[in-house]
Amino acid sequence: MAGTRDVMIDGAIELLRERGAAGLTVDAVLERTGAPRGSVYHHFPGGRADLIGQALTVTGDTVESVLDHPDPVAALERFGRFWKGVLRRSGFDAACPVVSVIVSDSDGDALDIAHEVIERWAGVIERSLAAAGVADAEILATTTLAAINGAVILSRSRRSTAPLDAVIAERREMIRGRLRA
Repeated sequence: MAGTRDVMIDGAIELLRERGAAGLTVDAVLERTGAPRGSVYHHFPGGRADLIGQALTVTGDTVESVLDHPDPVAALERFGRFWKGVLRRSGFDAACPVVSVIVSDSDGDALDIAHEVIERWAGVIERSLAAAGVADAEILATTTLAAINGAVILSRSRRSTAPLDAVIAERREMIRGRLRA
């Protein structure tokens, strides 16, 4: 069973996905999770900033574990399934919490953490591609991460996983082609 801290982090992740960084307030997290107000300063002494930072770190670790696979095609497919699940469970109201911080007016630690998380994800994809023998692994990792994030936005807008399915299929063929080369 998840403790109060974990429940609050999960609530913060959901709010970042749905409302962006500006929509994440301590009150909104408390309302979403039912946690007592005293829990905020017990578990997150830095308040809202600490809560956002920890939500970004957990998101980063979760997605990194999805991407961390020696077969880059399998990693891509896992990433696609992960996002399809997030989108469907949220009724297509969810976006990437890390991207929401980067594109908002966030600054300071939250923005630094978000930048670091995105770079970690790109690095995991790049290392998998390079280990499989793809010569332009850095470029392919960057464009794959960008394409998937764009597909998540389109899927959210269209309330369908079709854009994400299309990007995953296109990237799968691109990666397979590079592996054969």
